[in-house]
Amino acid sequence: MSSSLVYLHIPKSAGSSHRGYLRKVFGEEDLFWYGLHSEAKTFNASEVGASFALGGHRPLRFYPRSLDALYTSVVRDPVERAVSFFNYCIDEGGGASGAWHEQRQKEIIKWQKKGIDSSSLTRSIERCKPFREMISNLQCSYLSRYEPTFEGVLKTLEEESMVIGVFDKLPLFNDFLKMELNFPLDNRVRSNVGRAGYSTDIFSEPGVASLIRSVNGEDQLLYDFVRLQRGGLYVGAKNIDAVSKEVAAREELSADGEASAPISWNKVQLFSKGFLGVADDGTALAPVVISNASNAPIVLAAASGNTCSIGWVVVDEVGGPIAGLRGTVEIDQTIPARDIKIVSVPLCLDRESLQNDAAAFVQFCIVENDAWLSESHPLNTASAGLIFSKVKVA
Repeated sequence: MSSSLVYLHIPKSAGSSHRGYLRKVFGEEDLFWYGLHSEAKTFNASEVGASFALGGHRPLRFYPRSLDALYTSVVRDPVERAVSFFNYCIDEGGGASGAWHEQRQKEIIKWQKKGIDSSSLTRSIERCKPFREMISNLQCSYLSRYEPTFEGVLKTLEEESMVIGVFDKLPLFNDFLKMELNFPLDNRVRSNVGRAGYSTDIFSEPGVASLIRSVNGEDQLLYDFVRLQRGGLYVGAKNIDAVSKEVAAREELSADGEASAPISWNKVQLFSKGFLGVADDGTALAPVVISNASNAPIVLAAASGNTCSIGWVVVDEVGGPIAGLRGTVEIDQTIPARDIKIVSVPLCLDRESLQNDAAAFVQFCIVENDAWLSESHPLNTASAGLIFSKVKVA
């Protein structure tokens, strides 16, 4: 393998968000994530193949010393991480439904069988050994090739190329990747966020914070080392230039169309929810579903230099365009290959033009290099009926 970028995903430390970011930067073909693409317990280079970015819930010792890699990770305050993980084990997902809700129920049942007490984090630590292990000095275990202690991590840092951020100062970590490693996108991805107010409920249990800290002495030293002594970002990497050049090379290949398959626009469809409400000031937020059945991701992020956007036009009952009501909107989102996503398209429509009784629908499509794809690919369009308050002309 050539130089690799490895993300050590410590549970409940912004790893899901970072996975989404890496997928956005490199695409599906260049990202290999343990837990999604493999459940292997030992590293196998042939399984990873030519993927440049690797990650998942695997500690540093999972990867061989011979791997030419820049290891990255984010650590979190041990109490906050433990509370977040406890919420993950008991949270039913509110009003969510479908496959995600079913998966949540399976996780909850799994942890209940292991002995977790959904009404008490304290009792869960005392009675559920698997839970206690997951929230006790796990961060040192993930970042050490030696004993799972702060000293073990320090010894590891002398030997490995590593960049470590802290959860509460993520912009420092994200900016380092963008500036020093030539990442083309800002990291604004945020996912796997717990329900609002969950920590207040959990912290209301007397003594819970002190108990968590008592079983995280080593992790506390590690967290304080990165947050205080290193100002929120530890950088000890000898191979930054090599990894940076690898990122640039893969971006160049992607730009030339050699690193990823071209998008088959005939396999892309757009759908809407049928009607779109327009506020009195002409603003509207339109949910548009994009179904990407092609073998390449659709990147709509303007910061990447990509020229795709969402086009919109207001038409009459028979599809004729209304003058002055046409434009494009740049959306910062990626629709992975063989996936479906909902994008929110903000509109600001001219109220005087909307007074025209003929305005009946707004049509959406993807625009690539100034070409409205609905013209060549009819499935690449979606229509929503307009609902708005008529304004009388004085």
